[in-house]
Amino acid sequence: NKLEKNASSVKLTGEARLRYEDTTFSPDALRGDNSTSLKLRTRLGVSGNINDDWTYAGRFENVQNLRGAGSEGTTTFDIATVRGHIAGIDTTIGRQEYMSNYGLLLDSSLDGAKFSFGNVLKTNVYYGRNTNEGNLGTTKADVLGVDFKYATSKVTNVVAAAFEVKNNEMSSNNKLNAYEIGVDTKL
Repeated sequence: NKLEKNASSVKLTGEARLRYEDTTFSPDALRGDNSTSLKLRTRLGVSGNINDDWTYAGRFENVQNLRGAGSEGTTTFDIATVRGHIAGIDTTIGRQEYMSNYGLLLDSSLDGAKFSFGNVLKTNVYYGRNTNEGNLGTTKADVLGVDFKYATSKVTNVVAAAFEVKNNEMSSNNKLNAYEIGVDTKL
């Protein structure tokens, strides 16, 4: 088994972020709620080769409320993917982060699949179930999307995206269609 033979090629990564927020002028603070927070987020990732064609990646994430009483924290296995090529298309399957272009309209995580292809017109097609309740308001939303990126020069890109979010918890008006188009350039 290639995975066992290459155990020394397993890559471990980690990061930590300490975040302080002061929301003194927010509506929550006006109601007398705590107006500051201090949170520590740590992530531990692992990745490696399954064989010559496929790789795996996983990541644990822990978030601790340092202003809380005791063990106010959560630990999740927020990334678990396999990645390889199927018929020349870069394929990622599993729990993964996804972001439409610059993440202005859609930046979340999903259990599903993403297919990436194209050298000139770079294209991503993704489908799955949202796993980040904070971004779409529910973890029971199905997401179908496509985004495009075209380099008009070495410093300028044109991007576009379309996606549909279907909230399975709502009985009426349970679908959101969104579209975006943009241009970026380096000065």
